[in-house]
This record gives sequence, structure tokens and C-alpha cells, in this order.
Amino acid sequence: MTNQLAVNIKNVNRVNHAVRMAGIMLSSLFIVAGFIKIANFESFLTMLGKVGVPAILLKPGILLAIVIELGCGFALALGWKARWAAMTLAVFLIPSTLMFHPFWTASPDHFYNELYHFLKNVTLFGGLLLAFNAYTHKE
Repeated sequence: MTNQLAVNIKNVNRVNHAVRMAGIMLSSLFIVAGFIKIANFESFLTMLGKVGVPAILLKPGILLAIVIELGCGFALALGWKARWAAMTLAVFLIPSTLMFHPFWTASPDHFYNELYHFLKNVTLFGGLLLAFNAYTHKE
């Protein structure tokens, strides 16, 4: 094996480890959020009702959020179907960010908090797009 080939193999392994660690870190927020929703189910029903979700969709909406956050969160953390888990979480972030962090309608007292959470979700979205791109097609 040539020295250049050995260096290339080391670099590929380093990148694979970095991608796996990034997937674990990105997924941690979603996994914790899923468990928090389970522990505080009734509170989340109230919260969804306050943002205008029709009553008939409250429980299915929270259950869907839990399934997406835990299912895709663990899939991304474990590297199983990670591309699709990352893309599903990214798509999930769009309506949840727009529904729960509308900084443009927030009162002056809440503006910066909502802006911060909105931008945090935009950052997560970017990280999930990177994860989608970084995982190979051969999962």
C-alpha cells in the first residue's frame, strides 16, 4: 500500500467518525424532545391548541411528533437510514418552527427569545441537510 493510499484511507475513516458523531449530536435534541412530549403529553395538547391546531388533530399531531422525533432521532444517532432520518427531521422542523417560533408576531418582551429559537431551528435544519448529504447512499 502506498503512503498516499494509507493517508486517504485515514482521512475517509476520520470523516466517517466525524459524520457519525455529528449525527449523534444532532439527534440528541430530537430524542430529548420526544421524551419530554411523552412526559408532558397534556401540556403539549394545550400548547398545540393555543397555536391553532384543530382539536381533532391534537393527539394525532403530538403522537406523530413523538414518532418522528424518537424514531428519526434514534435512526440518525445509530446511523440506520440516517439520510432519510435527517431529511424527515429537516422537513418536520419547517412547520414546527413556523408554528411555535413566529418572532415576527411576538411582543417586544418575547421577540428575542422567539428569534433565538427560530434561528436555532434554522441552524438545525442546515445541520440536518449536511447530515443528509454526508451519509452515503449505501446505508
